[in-house]
Amino acid sequence: MKHWKQWYTSCFGMGFLPWAPGSWGSIPSTLLFGLLCVAEMPPWAVTMVLISIAAVASVICVRFSPEVIAVAGDEDPGQIVCDEVAGQAITFLALPMISDEMMILWTMGIGFFVYRFFDTL
Repeated sequence: MKHWKQWYTSCFGMGFLPWAPGSWGSIPSTLLFGLLCVAEMPPWAVTMVLISIAAVASVICVRFSPEVIAVAGDEDPGQIVCDEVAGQAITFLALPMISDEMMILWTMGIGFFVYRFFDTL
């Protein structure tokens, strides 16, 4: 297997970080959502970016994960977090896009913890 497949499925190595790799994998989409809101991007632009992130992460997951899983010898290796990147981006599609900085932080936190709660069930 090529090392780059692990690199992509682990969200550029975030899946190899200690303690709850899935949570680490959710952080990029969360931060991106927050940055787009702080930059006061129009809602349609935020939506398009989140859809694009979810689509690219999903394709990476479907295309490269089977080989990474086979090499890891584990049915659900923690290092594969591209599904968390996609799922977290989809979560933020359902939440309001706001420009008040304190509300952005609340929205990011709520979106992150709600997604992580349901992802670990």
